[in-house]
Amino acid sequence: VANIRGVALANGDRIMALTSCDKPAYVSGGVGFPEEPGRARGISVGARQQGTAFSWGTRGAFGGAVLAGGTYRLCWCSKGFDCTQPDAFALDVGPLTVVGPFLSCNIDPTGASNCADQNQDLIGGTHFSFTGLQGIGLKDGDLIQVLDTCGHGSGGVPGFNNRGISDASTANGTAFRWGPPERSVLAKSGRYRLCWCQGARPCYFPENFILDVGDLVVSAPLGRQTFICATHEACRFEGLQGVNLRDNDLVRIMSTCGQAPGFAEGCFPPNFCEIPGGRVSLGATNSGYLAQRYQLNSVSITFGAGELRVPKGEYRLCWCGAGWGVACSSHREFAVDAGTMIIAGVATSQDRTCRQYENCTVTLLNGEGLENGDRMMLLESCRTGSGVTVTPTPLMDFEQRGVLGFPNNGMSQPATNNGATISWGPSHILTGGKYKMCWCSRQSHDALACDQPERFKIDMGVLSVVGFARNVRTCFVGQACRVERIVGYPLRDGDRLLVMYRDRACGTFGGEPHRFGGVMGFPGAGFAQPAENTTEHAFDPGGGGIVQDFAWAADEPMRAMPGSYNLCWCSVVDTCEDYTHFTTHAGVLEVRYQKSGHIQFEILAKEDSEVAVAEVSFDDCTGKRLDLALTSGRWSSSSGGGSWQQALDSSTRTAWVLSSDMQSGRLSYDVPDRFEESLGEVYIVSDQYEVCRYRITALYGLSDANNAVASTSSRGRPASWSLKVRYAEADWENEVGSSPLLPVPWDFIDQQQNHTLGWEDLAERIWVSKHVGPQAGQYRWCRAGMTCQLTDIQGVGLLPGDRLMPLSEVRHSDPAANWMPSDHWQSRQVRRGSVWQSEAAACGSGHPPAGFGSAGATLPAALVQPANGSSPELAAGRIAVFGWGEDAATQFVSAPGGNYRLCWCGEDATGLGCRTAGQFTQEVGHLTVAGPNLLPFETFSWICVVDALLKKAGAHYGFTGEAELLPSGGPGFGKEGLNGWLGYGYGRVSPTPGFSTSCSVSNVFGEDLSDGDRLLVVDRLPCSRGVPVPYWPGGGLSQKATDNGSHFDFSGPLPTTVTLLRNLTTRWGAVWEEPFRHPLGGRSYGLCWCPKQNGRCGQATPEVVAGTTSVTAVGTFAELPVPAATLFPDASGKFSAASLFGCPRNQMDCHRARADFGVGLGRLVVVNHTAEIRLCWQRCQRKYSACAASR
Repeated sequence: VANIRGVALANGDRIMALTSCDKPAYVSGGVGFPEEPGRARGISVGARQQGTAFSWGTRGAFGGAVLAGGTYRLCWCSKGFDCTQPDAFALDVGPLTVVGPFLSCNIDPTGASNCADQNQDLIGGTHFSFTGLQGIGLKDGDLIQVLDTCGHGSGGVPGFNNRGISDASTANGTAFRWGPPERSVLAKSGRYRLCWCQGARPCYFPENFILDVGDLVVSAPLGRQTFICATHEACRFEGLQGVNLRDNDLVRIMSTCGQAPGFAEGCFPPNFCEIPGGRVSLGATNSGYLAQRYQLNSVSITFGAGELRVPKGEYRLCWCGAGWGVACSSHREFAVDAGTMIIAGVATSQDRTCRQYENCTVTLLNGEGLENGDRMMLLESCRTGSGVTVTPTPLMDFEQRGVLGFPNNGMSQPATNNGATISWGPSHILTGGKYKMCWCSRQSHDALACDQPERFKIDMGVLSVVGFARNVRTCFVGQACRVERIVGYPLRDGDRLLVMYRDRACGTFGGEPHRFGGVMGFPGAGFAQPAENTTEHAFDPGGGGIVQDFAWAADEPMRAMPGSYNLCWCSVVDTCEDYTHFTTHAGVLEVRYQKSGHIQFEILAKEDSEVAVAEVSFDDCTGKRLDLALTSGRWSSSSGGGSWQQALDSSTRTAWVLSSDMQSGRLSYDVPDRFEESLGEVYIVSDQYEVCRYRITALYGLSDANNAVASTSSRGRPASWSLKVRYAEADWENEVGSSPLLPVPWDFIDQQQNHTLGWEDLAERIWVSKHVGPQAGQYRWCRAGMTCQLTDIQGVGLLPGDRLMPLSEVRHSDPAANWMPSDHWQSRQVRRGSVWQSEAAACGSGHPPAGFGSAGATLPAALVQPANGSSPELAAGRIAVFGWGEDAATQFVSAPGGNYRLCWCGEDATGLGCRTAGQFTQEVGHLTVAGPNLLPFETFSWICVVDALLKKAGAHYGFTGEAELLPSGGPGFGKEGLNGWLGYGYGRVSPTPGFSTSCSVSNVFGEDLSDGDRLLVVDRLPCSRGVPVPYWPGGGLSQKATDNGSHFDFSGPLPTTVTLLRNLTTRWGAVWEEPFRHPLGGRSYGLCWCPKQNGRCGQATPEVVAGTTSVTAVGTFAELPVPAATLFPDASGKFSAASLFGCPRNQMDCHRARADFGVGLGRLVVVNHTAEIRLCWQRCQRKYSACAASR
């Protein structure tokens, strides 16, 4: 300020800019004037030019620049005074006008400067402009820059147009705007400075904009905030911070916020950079806004209850001030970037592989926002909808809706390693197949935890589990078996299945031995045909593995026991020849007896119309009858000339009654079909009934209204009828409610034609369904000479009263027929080269072998019980025990060793009882009898030779009386005895070189013979009546067998004679016993066999078998040192062949312990050496009538 005029002005004087010089002690210098330590604001530096020129210097902010427009008073102070305080400046020199805007009054609340309300407010994301800037000397072209601090910084506030520099002012420097109206301010919230620059000066950089007009408060969110939501989850979060945020503000998730750089170039209608699946939030809440000009606060944001289906990634959270009245109707209005919005999720197509029966961990997972605590669940289809998938599938447990066989039904443990590793823990996987890996973010835990399948919505790829799913399929007894859609991985056409028992692992033995197969009753010994229709599991959304279809023969019925069985799998790339190759468990096959909802019994003809009543009733497989009282309304009938009616009295409440005049008619039982869907399959759930047997009772005369039987007659019996069933009237496609397929065909389970024989003898008949009976292929084993019980005979509907009968020995001639040679089956080896090279006849023909009781059949079945527990579904499977004799536990079986067909007859299954071989028509399997003998009805004799006892009457030289000829070289050979010369010469026998009287039994054939078996020589057959032969070496007991049970020796040579006792009547009439010699040769003896497995046989001694070793004769007191017998003459004085030997009177236990030797091996012929031996032998069997006749 120059040219100040006055008197005695001097350099060093000072002036001060004040609003008034009247009371300088109570005011301060003008705001915006320079100040420095030691010099109050508004005080100039010392005057120059003799006190006429004043300056505020270049020290202080911005080089001493004056930073406020306005009108001030220049107040003077002489240098001789203390010019550092306002009260020294009392002389008013004159006015000072500073060109520029006034300060905002809040900058100088003391009034030391001219001021105006210059502060401005802005809603983020809107256009910024204002008018009415007050000041002095303002001109068009002045500029304002929005800065954090006026005069400082390298650029303007981000988010303002042109680095925050306004367009050139208009309206005489009072109106400002920042770009055209469509240009919005994108800056984050805050309090900024409005910094002015005179348009005539350079206004390019922040240091040019040093005059602070006032502040600008931008109401918007703070920038650089981060929020996380999970894709396909409801999205809500707290704590969106900012300035002056209000309820009802809105946000969008966008790749670029409205009007941000790149928005115009890359955000096109209609979405304008909004992320697919995104939407506008609901109005913000919980702002707590108090209508202050500047309030830091926060709001809560939610996008509503529905899923936010934004793909995983990192996006921008864009804000619009709807709470301030902004329309927020376009994407451009969501211009304020509130920060980063992370949509947590995993990358897709991250396929992984695990193995069945191992634990499973997947690693190196990629995604956005992955965290420890995320989870994965294996499903057939990820839950991408807002609701829960409700369509069951065969792989799903729909109480848990998870994968069966996986730990925790497929739900993983919390993720580790920043969400990149997910495991199901140490437990092994018990399933296989291909499953969707469905992901759930930890971000959702606070609102909705990852604990339900519907929470796992993100498909991150496929987990292929090498193995099989929990495949459970059903087949029915008596029907062809086919299983479809077996799920596993990896599968190929040509793979095979084998059905095996549940109590052993796949690949271990447990089935039909001659086929190295699986479960009895399955076609092909349990081997399925090669797989077909191998496809990706496309029937259920999202895959689920690969599926295959298998069948066990096209039309051959399956007759396995009801129960649960393993499905064991073998890949086509491997060899699938026997059970050892089927090591992989593929599922479970449930075998059931097909129940019926429709039964139709039809009488086609009757013998006579005079029959009064015929009753018909139906039994299930446990023998329980269908109770008519519980099935009211399900019966109907059609008849020709008569009708059916329900029996009335309690004894026949399970029967239907045919009226007397009815010649034919049909009785029907029908349950309305009802289906339900479960696990993706349709099941019939109507009340079904199993029919295993049915009864027809002919009642001929009625005595009262209760249908009691009064008399019988041979007239009126049914002649022909049929029984057929079906489980439903129509089959159904896929799901309930679809169009039915063709009606289910009837299954004729029994038909009878002209079956009238025997009705006179039996009032009630029990007829058996064709599906009832024992399984084929059951092999049992017994040992001759010991008890024989056939345990665990399995079948469908077996009941007490059923019987078994062994028929026609089975002989194999071709190794391809799976004949298995062994050292224990010598008879089979021999027979292969014999004439017996044909298969014996089937069941229902032939004769039972001797040794199985009187009739060959077992006693009625005992201990019939369920085979697979007490489940009603498995009740048809029965297990029974069969045996021979009145006491099967002690009755020995003495049948010849061999392999026999075992045949079954159901209780009264023919209507005539189970009596003859022709009634045992169903083959059960084979019964192997371990024991000796050749073929049924054959006779085999072993021959031993002894020295001769020559009896000669007459006077021929040397041959009077009795003489022994000893070609064996005995002590009397070549000497003259009392009765003549024994040696060479006339009538003399030449010695036989090397001759021996030792006796052995060799080449014994049989089944499973053993070293250690023994023989007992008896005087006659059968063994039960024979008596041990006295003086036979070892008391008739052989030594233990050798050569695999085929060779027997005795302990010494055979004697020429045996000393017996015979009755002698004395002159006084007493009966004494006298000894006499009896020749051993010239007759046959019985050989009785006992197996070594009978411990008593191996321990037998002559004393045990034959009794005492010393006998004293009655009267003569002769001592016999060996077990003796008496030769009893018959009435004619001759010896009876039927009772040759017997016990002495005083030794009645001489053959007390022979019961164990009960199997007749054959006959041993003992001949004299001097006899001309000629053996004539012919195979005789009953079927050779000529042979039998000629004997």
